[in-house]
Amino acid sequence: MGLHGFAALAATHIAGAPVGLGPAERFFYAHAGYSHKPGVESPEQGRTRGAKALARAEAHASRHGWRVAWKEDRDCDPEDYEHGEDVLWARLLDGGGKGLGSLGCIVGADANYRRVVEAELALEAMGERGVARRR
Repeated sequence: MGLHGFAALAATHIAGAPVGLGPAERFFYAHAGYSHKPGVESPEQGRTRGAKALARAEAHASRHGWRVAWKEDRDCDPEDYEHGEDVLWARLLDGGGKGLGSLGCIVGADANYRRVVEAELALEAMGERGVARRR
């Protein structure tokens, strides 16, 4: 699906998600991994911070015409994944088609996982370009 078209999926209620998160933030809260800064924030605060950062990255990518091209990844060792699973490579492209980042050997990614990968690639590209990140 890409960086657009997930509003209906994200709008569903996510049990345990903090009140006040927007649809995209709730989606990432439910589907993305997270970390936290021990002694600074709780795991819940870290999870919420990560969800908000991914939602901002997804919105930034959309505003700037970034998109992710997905292709079969033929460079992965077949021993590393189970037979029959899709093994993909994701490449983030700017509006002009210039590569901004990529990730390979992605095994069995459903639409939710693809959306998370796309937002993570955008977040990384934002950081490399010095785009300010709010906490």
